[in-house]
Amino acid sequence: FLDAHPSVCFDITPGTEMYENFSNNWEASREFFMKYADRIYLGTDVNDFGQENYANHCGLYHTTREFMRGTEGFTWRNVECKPFGLSADIADKITWQNFMKVLGDDPKPVNYEKVLEELDAIEAVKNTLCEKDLAEYARVNAYFRNKVTE
Repeated sequence: FLDAHPSVCFDITPGTEMYENFSNNWEASREFFMKYADRIYLGTDVNDFGQENYANHCGLYHTTREFMRGTEGFTWRNVECKPFGLSADIADKITWQNFMKVLGDDPKPVNYEKVLEELDAIEAVKNTLCEKDLAEYARVNAYFRNKVTE
């Protein structure tokens, strides 16, 4: 697919099963990451930063970085991981540089009107959210509504 569509990029949010599959098919997985390093972005759909913060030493970002760059096997969430041992150049592309190419050096202004539209759309379906997501929605909603009135 990636060879047939050279403009396509994708994000990777490694979870336990991915580390297990990467480790079990180590050579092919490592080659894939090396070949497509310019088109892979580290991303996440995790919104629970209370348990494993991306910034702390045992968090998801650290685990991904160690898996990309490391050479010593380690256990993560009961999975034996065999790191790729990628060069710093390749690992940095995947873990942050590719994202920064898209983001750019200068932060873009927040379009508060669009943010409020999205919050209104979530408001319409908030009864489908779990308790944790409701609490997060309330926090984000209050934050942005206050920003608009400042």
